[in-house]
Amino acid sequence: MHGHSKCLPPIDDKLGEESMTWNRSCRQYAPFKPNTHRIATVSASFGDLHDFVGRAYRTHMLHSLVQGDDMHVMCDPIVESMWNKQAFLLKLLYEQMLLLEENRYDWLFWADRDTLLLDHCRPTSSFLPPGKSSRGDAEEIHLIAAEDGNGLNAGVFFIRVSNWSIYFLESVLAYRHYRPEINLRFSEQSAMADLLKTPEFSAGKVYVPWHWFNAYPNSDDGHGPQGYEMNDNEEGLREFQARRGDFLVHFAGDWKKDEPMGEWEEKIAEMKNPWEQKRIQRDVSVEVKKFWEEKGYSYD
Repeated sequence: MHGHSKCLPPIDDKLGEESMTWNRSCRQYAPFKPNTHRIATVSASFGDLHDFVGRAYRTHMLHSLVQGDDMHVMCDPIVESMWNKQAFLLKLLYEQMLLLEENRYDWLFWADRDTLLLDHCRPTSSFLPPGKSSRGDAEEIHLIAAEDGNGLNAGVFFIRVSNWSIYFLESVLAYRHYRPEINLRFSEQSAMADLLKTPEFSAGKVYVPWHWFNAYPNSDDGHGPQGYEMNDNEEGLREFQARRGDFLVHFAGDWKKDEPMGEWEEKIAEMKNPWEQKRIQRDVSVEVKKFWEEKGYSYD
């Protein structure tokens, strides 16, 4: 935790036992290779630790324990409003770039506090390109995100530990001051989206399919968490809505989400590993591999 406040639930014996149970199950039944990159999950939460937020973070903590990843959560603001996301990431990037390259993280994985980790077996690194592109003119990818109906969704994304990322986040934080005439409908998210269209940054980002690591809940179609657990067909589900085998579910937007998140959290806590039960509805592994191969990356 970063700051003086306590914004995470404690790592207790129960969480440790859960992580060991998942670890054994994942090794035996899930098809994934171990982490291929050094990654840390990053988030922020201010104010009182509401139960639904604590339980959401618990899913991320469990995943980090299973995968052996670090997790950094900012508990006290360092700038105003929504811009703390970029400021905290920038702080971590500065710290990482002071280290020897072999001691740095490769990537930071940002996840808002209204996200729940669904698949503890899938390494976060499974969504990343396997190496450098074979295309000589291809710029290295530094930011991996998804778009929803409003464009860029900055609630969940990957950012590489690099000079590009530092320059980008510095530019995002400066954007509203140097371009005050621009209406930022979604605050810092809009600033990110605008800058990612510019020549300085457009080649360094890639948008991947929405459902890879930023699926939305299926509650509006009458399925809800019960449907997530029980349904064996995908009738009524849109492509971006969560189903078994998905990595994460994101309750995006500004609305009262404590009750629906609580219902999902309770159901997820009850469920066993769907890989062990052979009840996976969607595995994006082949899709991810094809996506990066088409961009010149090799898995050999």
